[in-house]
Amino acid sequence: RKVATAVDQFYLDNGTVPTKIEELVNRPANASNWNGPYLRESQILDPWKNTYALKVPGEGGEPYEVISYGSDKAPGGKDAATDVSSAD
Repeated sequence: RKVATAVDQFYLDNGTVPTKIEELVNRPANASNWNGPYLRESQILDPWKNTYALKVPGEGGEPYEVISYGSDKAPGGKDAATDVSSAD
């Protein structure tokens, strides 16, 4: 939720969602009103120390989706490897 909130704040400041999750930490060249960093670098990592994925547009008509691919670092999976999404 914290990452999704940062994406929302980026959107409010810049009028677009970031194209990659790292833009919440480092100012992208095309962000005219960037008021970040919106998160620390450690906050864009999931519990397995992998960078969260940012899917634009997201599922179900959402403007974006923040995804952790779980312990296996790949789409799909069960148990600890289950994907977790802001769209869930």
